[in-house]
Amino acid sequence: MKNKIYILPIIFLFLISFANSEEYTGTLFKTLGKFSIQNVYLSFLYVSSIEYKIERSDDKENEVKLLNSVQKLAKSSIESLKQFEKNDQLSDNDAKIISKIIDANQLLLDEIDFLSDLIEKNQSGILGKVNSKHKKTWNSIKELLEQKINK
Repeated sequence: MKNKIYILPIIFLFLISFANSEEYTGTLFKTLGKFSIQNVYLSFLYVSSIEYKIERSDDKENEVKLLNSVQKLAKSSIESLKQFEKNDQLSDNDAKIISKIIDANQLLLDEIDFLSDLIEKNQSGILGKVNSKHKKTWNSIKELLEQKINK
């Protein structure tokens, strides 16, 4: 038992030193970037499926609830990423990617706003704006998916 007690501080010190290493920080940033890109991509796919259902369904109330849940997720992602963006250990490339992920989330929020207007106000004239925003959002996400994170 005494041996285990002596080993714990050594393991703790090792973990602390690893946590402060550039290798760990780089891996952490790379992982966060990949998860953030996946998150906005999956949110986009979800919004796309909701958009498809809106065009073919009369149950619009449920679709608004689903859009609101994605909207909350995207807003939360933007807030977290803006805080992370302030990190002074980010490389220029990392900062650029984080900024692009924030932009993609904002485009997604704009698309959700247009879709919500389409549903709530039943304005068919908004459909062109929805389609245009959808294409811009996809192009932004596609560019992120094609990027190499932390070369």
